[in-house]
Parts: sequence; C-alpha cells; structure tokens
Amino acid sequence: MKTMGYGTFETLRRQNAVLKGTVELNSGIQLAAWYNNCDTVTVRSDHHTLSLYVADGYESYQKTPHGWKNGGGPDRFCLMPKGDESVWDIRGDLSFVHLYCTDAHLRRVGEEVGTAARRTSPCRKDLRQR
Repeated sequence: MKTMGYGTFETLRRQNAVLKGTVELNSGIQLAAWYNNCDTVTVRSDHHTLSLYVADGYESYQKTPHGWKNGGGPDRFCLMPKGDESVWDIRGDLSFVHLYCTDAHLRRVGEEVGTAARRTSPCRKDLRQR
C-alpha cells in the first residue's frame, strides 16, 4: 500500500525528533515511535494525530491561548485534530508514540464497530425472536 505522507510525521522528521520505529497498517493508518529533546515543533495537518507519552515528557509545554501549559509525563494522551495548529516546546527528554489517521479511517472504524455491535447485541436478538 502507498504511504499516506502524514504531515505531522514529515514535520517531526525535519525537526530534532528521532524516529525510533514506524509501521503502516493495511488500512493506511500509521504508527510511529519518537524521541525528542530541546525542540520547538509547530504542526497543522490535514489528518488527526493521537499522541501518547511513553517516557519522560515532564518538560513538554503546549502553547495555549492563555500561555504555555505543562502537562506532560508518562501515560499522558493528547489528540491533535486535523486543521488545528499545535505548538510544542520540548525542554527535556520525551519518548512518545503517534497514531496518524484520516476522517475516512475514523468513519470506517465507526461503521465496523457499529456493524459488529448490531450483530452481537442481545437486544437485537430479542427483536428477531418476537
């Protein structure tokens, strides 16, 4: 399958971030493991990015309308929706993983979950027995 070319992935490759590993699923969804330190990163992409800090990140700051917010650390989760600008000041060690996906990926997953739920729902079986 052709690589999607996710903007946030490409932005990080041009920054100080070190790519530790990546895999693209058959669906086109991409996962990447990163390490970064002493970097300022600005992204605005045409896709969604789900980010999970896996180690460190205590000195990671996100720019907000009210100034810089520190909220980083292991097991912290962040969603960067498509079209939104996200600015980060990484002042210390940070290991994180990203999942990159599009609206189409999210719709497909939602449809698959909905279909599976309808097939296995006890309420659905009750309706068929009446």
